[in-house]
Amino acid sequence: MSVSMNRRSQSALEYLTTYAWVIAIIVIGLAIVFGLGIFNSRGSLPNTVLSGFSGVTVTAAVTNYTVLEIIVANTLSHKINIASVYVLVNSVNLTVYTCQNSTLYTGEQTLCTVPGSFSGSNNKVSIVYTFYNGAFNQQSISTGSVLTNPVTGKIIYNPNI
Repeated sequence: MSVSMNRRSQSALEYLTTYAWVIAIIVIGLAIVFGLGIFNSRGSLPNTVLSGFSGVTVTAAVTNYTVLEIIVANTLSHKINIASVYVLVNSVNLTVYTCQNSTLYTGEQTLCTVPGSFSGSNNKVSIVYTFYNGAFNQQSISTGSVLTNPVTGKIIYNPNI
């Protein structure tokens, strides 16, 4: 009887050890995937890194080889009026831009496009938004940067989502 019990114990221990290794490998794999930011919704567009920005934030940016498209959102508790957008791409000033809406209420967003040359990889884009704060009628600035690589396609923008 003791030999039978030892075999069962050893079998159970091997069973648990095998599954423990499988679970450990799955956990390590998930940690690597999350660490790389694959499930990060802010970086949902390919090859895009966003940093900085406050008040008027860039929620997405993508470039093809001739246009930078940026989704800008108002995260303040009152409306704003975008007065100007200063864009510096790889140390080249691009002042021509088009935004669909210059007045943004709380939570609203708009699509801005900047024509230029984005042929290299790791295009560093510095963006300065000048806007008038609707609550206090004072001029404010939001700055940040975007690191992006050219991709084919464009942002599918629907302001009603």
